[in-house]
Amino acid sequence: MSLTEFAMLFEPFYPKKVSETEESIDHNAYEEQPDIRRPLIMLSDGSKMVVINIPAVVRVPYFIATSDPENFFYSLLVQYMPYRSEIELLEGFDNAKEAFLARENRLKETSRHIRQHRERDQQLENAFIQVHAFEILEQPEIINPEAEEELPDTEMSNDLFQRAQQAMNIDQRQLFILITEGIKNQLNGGNEREKIFVTGGAGTGKTFLFNLLKNQVNRCYGKSVVKVGVLTGVAARLIGGSTLYRLLKLPVQKDGDIVSMSLLTGNYLRVMRQLWQNVEFRFIDEISMVPYEMLCMIDSRLRQLKSPNACFGGINVLLFGDLMQLPPLFEDIKFSNNQNT
Repeated sequence: MSLTEFAMLFEPFYPKKVSETEESIDHNAYEEQPDIRRPLIMLSDGSKMVVINIPAVVRVPYFIATSDPENFFYSLLVQYMPYRSEIELLEGFDNAKEAFLARENRLKETSRHIRQHRERDQQLENAFIQVHAFEILEQPEIINPEAEEELPDTEMSNDLFQRAQQAMNIDQRQLFILITEGIKNQLNGGNEREKIFVTGGAGTGKTFLFNLLKNQVNRCYGKSVVKVGVLTGVAARLIGGSTLYRLLKLPVQKDGDIVSMSLLTGNYLRVMRQLWQNVEFRFIDEISMVPYEMLCMIDSRLRQLKSPNACFGGINVLLFGDLMQLPPLFEDIKFSNNQNT
C-alpha cells in the first residue's frame, strides 16, 4: 500500500472514554447512529489506525518538474511507491527522476487502486506525460522515413503521439525541439517568448505539425495552456478551436469594414482574464486570411487580458498558413504597401 492510499483510507484510533453514567446519557440522541465496527490495524510503534468511513483528501507539497526536478519526482515516489523505509525509494539509482521512470509500470499499477479519486490519479498520469515530453531534448535524432504522416486527433493518445514524433521530417523536428527548449527555459524563469510563423504550400504538413505542437506544449506544461483560433467558423471546427472573434471578443466586420474595438470592462473583463489566466500559447491557423488590423486588435486585447506592456500580452504566438494561398477577407494582404503612409 502506498502512502497516499494509507492517508486516504486510515485515521488514528482513539478509544472512547467513559465519562458519563448511564443515567446522564440521552439514549434517544443516538438511536440513528448504529455502532459499526470498523477494521483496525496496529502499527510497529503500537499505535492503532482505523478505516475512515469516507476517504480523505490528501494535501501534498507542490514542486515544479523543470525548476526543482529532484523534489518533484521524489515527492511522487513518496506518495505512490509502496515502501517500508525511504532508503528503498532511491536505492540503486543516482537521482529521483531515474527511480521514478524505472518504476513507471509499478507506479501506474498503484494508481489504478485509487482510480476512483480521479484528481490524484490524473496528477500521476500528468507527471509521466510531462517528463516524457522533454525527453526529445536528451535523445538523438530519430526519423522514420517509412512512417506515414497521418492527421492526429486534437488530443492524441501516447501511442499516436509517439508515432507522430517519428513521422516528423528534419525541419518539423527542428521546430519541435525549438518550441520544447523554449518552454523549458520559460518554466525555469526565462522571459523570452516565442513568436513564430510556420508556412508551407499545400500538403507540406502544416496541419500535422499544428496538432503535434499543440499536444507537445500541453504535455510539457502538464495541463491545457494552448488557445487555438482561426478566422472562420468552418476552419475552427476542423482544427478543434474557436473563431478569433469569439475567443477574444473582437468586433465582427460589417459590410467589409473593420469596426473599432472597445475595451472590456467590469465583470466581463474579470471573467475573460480568468479564462486566459493559464494560457501560455496562442495558435492561429490560416493566418493569410487575417487582416493586419485584426492582428493589431489581437495584440491589444491580449495586452488587456494578460500583460499590458508585453507584445501579445506576454504569451507565445505561433502563426500557421500560406500567405500565397488565401487572401484576407475584405482587406489587403499583410505585406502590401499602405498608400496612406
